[in-house]
Amino acid sequence: MTLTPDLETYAEKMRQRRRVAAHNLRAARRLQRQGDQEAAQRIENHLDAKCRYGDLYPNPDRRADLLGHLDSLKATLADLESQNSLPEVSVTAAGQAIFETFKKAVVLYAALAQAARF
Repeated sequence: MTLTPDLETYAEKMRQRRRVAAHNLRAARRLQRQGDQEAAQRIENHLDAKCRYGDLYPNPDRRADLLGHLDSLKATLADLESQNSLPEVSVTAAGQAIFETFKKAVVLYAALAQAARF
């Protein structure tokens, strides 16, 4: 399966975000080696977030990464839908936008996973 132009653009943006994040992490590690305590804290925060939530931007070329992220999105969406939220929140435009965003992301990541190269 090949990607549509929209999906290819989204995948390229994911690659760019991953490059920027990797660059920032390398820069923080260089600063940490020079004794910068704030850099050490940034690295610790990054590792803690990655341990808790996984990669923020999965590799768009690896099917396993995308499927793992897709499972996480589906679990979060199911959790949101199963909660007995207040009616005044769930019927608001903002509340509906959250559900729609998750639903679109599930479809998007499923399509990317089908077209992944590895």
